[in-house]
Amino acid sequence: MKAKYVLFDGDCGFCNHTIMFIANRDSKENFTFVSSLSKFGNKLLNENKLKGVELETLILFENENEFYTKSKAIQKMLIDIPNYKIIGYLMFLIPRFIMDSVYMAISKRRKIIIKGESCEIPEMNIRRKFILKKK
Repeated sequence: MKAKYVLFDGDCGFCNHTIMFIANRDSKENFTFVSSLSKFGNKLLNENKLKGVELETLILFENENEFYTKSKAIQKMLIDIPNYKIIGYLMFLIPRFIMDSVYMAISKRRKIIIKGESCEIPEMNIRRKFILKKK
């Protein structure tokens, strides 16, 4: 696996907004975004024994058997996005257990923060970065 896949909860409005934020700023096309509801998303989850984890976190798959969750996934994505690298590097200054606690507090409330499953319809250059087909 050479591409960096970002797996997200396809039923969550907050997750969709977060993914669109990243996709719109991913000018170097580092990431392919995968819905947890897609066949490929299910395959990634099953191969890495992560089924169920996708409901509480974004998952960044970098290499064959290398993946990151919670704040570490966000940090690694930010480092790969121009103009946001500094935020990713500054995250090294905050203990991971604190960042993960904040991440989980937001994750538990994500469906209340932004209700619904809808998201903006991206332009074609952004849309090709997504794997969304349902099972």
